Amino acid sequence: MFTLVLPALLRRPHEPVPPLAVPALNDLLRYGRFQAAPLSRGALYQSYCCDRLTLPENQIYASPVWQRMGMNSADMLALHDIRADEAQAWCAELTAFYENRYTFRPLRPDLWTLELPAPPQWQADSIWNVCGQLDGTQTAHGADTREWLRLTTEIQMWLHNHPHNAKREAAGQPPANGLWLWNAPPPQPFQAAPYALSGCGSTEWHAQSSRPWQQADGGWAEWQAACRTAETNPERTLVFRSDFTACADTGDIWHYQALLEQWEHTWFAPLRTALFSGSLNGLEIVCEAGRLTVGKHPQRRFWKRKKTFNGTTF
Repeated sequence: MFTLVLPALLRRPHEPVPPLAVPALNDLLRYGRFQAAPLSRGALYQSYCCDRLTLPENQIYASPVWQRMGMNSADMLALHDIRADEAQAWCAELTAFYENRYTFRPLRPDLWTLELPAPPQWQADSIWNVCGQLDGTQTAHGADTREWLRLTTEIQMWLHNHPHNAKREAAGQPPANGLWLWNAPPPQPFQAAPYALSGCGSTEWHAQSSRPWQQADGGWAEWQAACRTAETNPERTLVFRSDFTACADTGDIWHYQALLEQWEHTWFAPLRTALFSGSLNGLEIVCEAGRLTVGKHPQRRFWKRKKTFNGTTF
C-alpha cells in the first residue's frame, strides 16, 4: 500500500474555505475508509519524517521565526530561507552577546541549538505546533518559565533593527525577529514499518531522520519513475510532503485552494486512476486527523454515497 503523509491537509474546524474543485479527491473520500487517529503536527513529523531529535539535558532547540502583527491578529512563522552564513554569524554574535554563558550553534541554517548552563526547568512545545496565529498559548510551562521568557524577550530586542535583518528586508525577505526556544520532544519511534523507499518534498526535517530519504517534489508520475529507477514497488513506499503547512500557518485560504487543485491534477487524479485500474493495490493518506485508506478497484462499491471534500474534515 502506498502511503502519502500530508501535514496541514485539513484546515481548522469552522474555518471558511472557498469551493474546491477536487473530483478525484471526492472519489477517494467516497470509496475510502477513514480511521480517526488524532496527532499533533509535531507528532506527525516525528512519526513519519524525523525521529532523531534527542539533545543533551542542557541543550534546547532554537528556531528563527518571523513574528508579524496585524490589525486584529499576530502570527509567527518559521523561517526556512536563512542562509548558512547568516546562521553562523547570528549564532556567533549571540554567543558573544551572552559572554559564552549561552552557546548558540547552527545545526542547520534554520535550526540551531542553545546550550544552557544547566538543564532547563521549563518545557516549550516544538516549532511545528506553535506556528500560525498566536492565541496566547505559545509559551513555556514548568517550574521556572521566567528564564525562557527573559531569553526570548532579550533575543527579540537584540534582533530588532539588526544589520542582518536590514539586509534581509532590503532583499525582500522577512526579518528573523525572534527565536522560538523549544525542548527536544520525547523520543517517538516511527509508527509504520520500514519502507523500501521514502521520499520528501521541500521539508528539511528528513536530516533528523533515521530513515534514508530522497527528493520527491513532483507528482505521482514522477514518483513512479523514481521507484522504477530504484527498482522498487511503489506499494512499499512513502512520500511525506509539507506543501500545505505554509498556507495553514499564514491563514491563506486562496493559496490553499490553488494548491489543493494543483494536487488534484498531480496526485489525486492519477492515484484514483491507478486504483480504479487495479495497477495500485492500495493507498493511505495520513494527516493530523487520522488516515484515509482506499483499496484496489474501489469503484466497484458503487452503492457508496458521494462525498464532497470541504477542506476541514475527511
